[in-house]
Amino acid sequence: MAKKSGRKNKGSKATKALKAPKMSKVSRSKVAKTQSQIQSLSSVGASAKNAWSRMVSSPLSVWRPVAADIGFLFALGFIGGAIAKKVEAVLISVGAATAQASQTDFVVPAAQQGLLWSALGLQALYFAVMYILFCTFAAVGWHWAAAKNDFPSYLKKFFHTHALLLVPFIMLDVIWFYKDFLVLQGESAVVWSAVYYVGLILLIAFSLISSARLHNEHGTSSLKTALSHMTALTALAPLGVVALGVVFIDVLIRIVMPMSYAFAIILGIGLLFPYLAWMRLFLVEVFG
Repeated sequence: MAKKSGRKNKGSKATKALKAPKMSKVSRSKVAKTQSQIQSLSSVGASAKNAWSRMVSSPLSVWRPVAADIGFLFALGFIGGAIAKKVEAVLISVGAATAQASQTDFVVPAAQQGLLWSALGLQALYFAVMYILFCTFAAVGWHWAAAKNDFPSYLKKFFHTHALLLVPFIMLDVIWFYKDFLVLQGESAVVWSAVYYVGLILLIAFSLISSARLHNEHGTSSLKTALSHMTALTALAPLGVVALGVVFIDVLIRIVMPMSYAFAIILGIGLLFPYLAWMRLFLVEVFG
């Protein structure tokens, strides 16, 4: 009996020796991270498919977000464009006078300081007009994607949430204003341009995620959710999909434009605006 038990012990030891070695904590964390990434990508794919199904199931309703986006561009071009041209004209005048007064120091002549303040005032007006137009028109598309009935209440939430983004937007506006001033003086503004565009990308990400959450939460709650998604990098895949779509449409338009400018414009309108409608449905599916 003792011999038999000894053989059993030897056999069990041999079996244990043949088993795969235990994974370290680092290996397990890598496997878990890979699995979560695969699940994240599959969920993004499922959300994209669901958004497309929703869009195809009611194609006639797509005119609402498309009309709102086109209306925003026209309104921004007529109203915002006129203000922007005046700001540019004042900046050119101030920049030329400053360049003549001093070649080394950033000094604005006393005679031009009044013009500079008027340019700042016009820039603030331009910013206010952009905010009102954007919230009014963009809320139509997001309300359509969220499939809610009470538009006045939804519009109020949209204004409230994006009002919280006013401070960073004003900071970006000041950076852009200062960058333009440096360029008009003939100075380098590469660093300020980089700061502006990085900040703009982050601000757009906050706006998209918080807009997709508006039917569930608004204000600081939706912005906190957006921040948690961005810090956890869970927003990287869906926002990357959105960015790739925009880049694809832009490249396609640039390829077609030398052949036919009119056809490129028609193609851009026919692709971009329905894509923006699908984007809203997609982001509501992912973050909503």
